Amino acid sequence: MRSASSFSAGLNSTALATGESTTTSTAATTAAWSGSASGAAIAYGTAVAVAEAPGIPHASAATDGFAYGGTTSTSHTATWSLNFADGTTHTSVDVSVTAASTYGQNDSLAGHGLTSPSLHGLF
Repeated sequence: MRSASSFSAGLNSTALATGESTTTSTAATTAAWSGSASGAAIAYGTAVAVAEAPGIPHASAATDGFAYGGTTSTSHTATWSLNFADGTTHTSVDVSVTAASTYGQNDSLAGHGLTSPSLHGLF
């Protein structure tokens, strides 16, 4: 009996900014591939928000991702926030980066049609 490999990855990124002058940027990239016995999935994303105003500007950036299917998985998120004033102009900067990956042998339950992560806790 031949079992199929099941690998998946996903990522969300959001950037919001309020102020007199604002800039936002988001990017998300995913890839997944599998062979008859092993494979990999990766997700990478960034979000950047910048706001400037004489009053109080607000910037918010967030990313979140997942990668599923391999025997070895990792996920990391880093967020940086910076607020400073230059005379009467205040600036708020928020940056978020997420990377998630999985690789290795296929899921042991994939050959039985049970690929959902929520089912794994039942066994």
